[in-house]
Amino acid sequence: MVISTQTSNHTNNHTSEIPSALRDKYVKAGQEHIFRWIDSLDSSELARFLAQLETFDIEQVMKDFKASKDAAKEMTSRLQPAPLQATDVIHDDDHGKFWTIGLSAIKRGKVAVVTLAGGQGTRLGSSAPKGCFNIGLPSQMSLFEMQALRLRKLIKLADAKELLWYIMTSAATHKATVDFFTTNNFFGLGEGGVKFFKQGELPALTEEGKIILKDKESLALSPNGNGGIYAALKEEGVLAELKTAGVEFVHMYCVDNALVRIGDPTFIGACIEKGTDCAAKTIKKTDPSESVGVFCRRQDGKMAVAEYSEFDANMAEKTDRDGNLVFNHANIANHFFSIPFLEKCANLSLPTHLARKKIPSIDEAGNPIKTALMGMKLEKFIFDVFEHGEKPVVYQGDRDQEFSPLKNAAGADCDSPDHCRKAVLDLHGKWLIQAGAIVEGEVEISPLISYGGEGLEAWKGKKVSGRNMELLAGTRLSPSN
Repeated sequence: MVISTQTSNHTNNHTSEIPSALRDKYVKAGQEHIFRWIDSLDSSELARFLAQLETFDIEQVMKDFKASKDAAKEMTSRLQPAPLQATDVIHDDDHGKFWTIGLSAIKRGKVAVVTLAGGQGTRLGSSAPKGCFNIGLPSQMSLFEMQALRLRKLIKLADAKELLWYIMTSAATHKATVDFFTTNNFFGLGEGGVKFFKQGELPALTEEGKIILKDKESLALSPNGNGGIYAALKEEGVLAELKTAGVEFVHMYCVDNALVRIGDPTFIGACIEKGTDCAAKTIKKTDPSESVGVFCRRQDGKMAVAEYSEFDANMAEKTDRDGNLVFNHANIANHFFSIPFLEKCANLSLPTHLARKKIPSIDEAGNPIKTALMGMKLEKFIFDVFEHGEKPVVYQGDRDQEFSPLKNAAGADCDSPDHCRKAVLDLHGKWLIQAGAIVEGEVEISPLISYGGEGLEAWKGKKVSGRNMELLAGTRLSPSN
């Protein structure tokens, strides 16, 4: 977008209709160019444009932009590796105990699940919400369906009446997400079993700090990052609903993880037993360049996460004497929070981070630019609240069992639909082998049959292949000889 304050050819004179206080705020912030096309708008377009401008505290937006430009460099210069003792491992002997504690909390209605689902599948070649994406399993299930069925199985395992599921969408994904669940009858959870709320948005800026116009009548906006979850929980009334329902703990995760254990009783039980108000799962990085944030400690000893976009190559590649990566505890957006902590977070002023992205815009003549402009999106990060936790805990997880993100299109070297498909089928094969089955080829197990490998004893000594439709259908467990 070419930034200009030159007036457009117009048929109206709307300048006097702009509230002077509103105009002054944007002009003072160096954003006078956004009014360039004002006189080419009709009355309804003008009303929408002014309403959009009223939505933002532009002074605060510009303060956040300026503060964030040097923040990444300053932050990484102060970071220290999270020492091994900073992460807890849930030992095999404790799995049963924590599983039972977690299931008990779920049965008593003390747990809710929140899914971060504001992202579109742009890198997947689709504008649809990521959760709607089919990774190519034999069942053809979408990510949303897999997670919904896992939740149904978990409710049954806990003998619970319900397990509240809230899905955070964005302006770009909200309608499509709600329509997807409605069309699919909420995957058996019932309309009241799944609730949706939207995260906030912020204006996109040029690298010089100028607001980008999407078109003549609107600013280019983008979701305010996964850290927008805290304000959204409060502003959309979710926290109030959870408190009224008697919920005390929340499991929060990102929708694009094909292996996520939604409402994970073991993780929740471990956190309850530990008495923590916030916790996260971590896994070891596959290589220095993996696009994940890493858990660190600042020099003041507080927990922090450095996003991969804020990490320089020298730090990312640093190894210890045994050749292991020093910054090796990857953040996989899998968190536990207490309700009081979430209430605290909703009132925090979190730092803003900058992300360079392609932004749809218009040219000097007001026409759409065919090649999107490279601009700056302002984002809040979900993990920036960890320094405010009383007892933050990071648990070491197993990548093969808990993390396979869908980030890239088919054919990519990593994190593609094929990688996710393989991860799911490999895990299901391992479950059957552990149960004593003889596995031939790739086998998918419906989440309605097994949540995490349990309940497969009937397959001991049986040959299992992709032809075992009982496993795929998820309606009954009837081993065939």
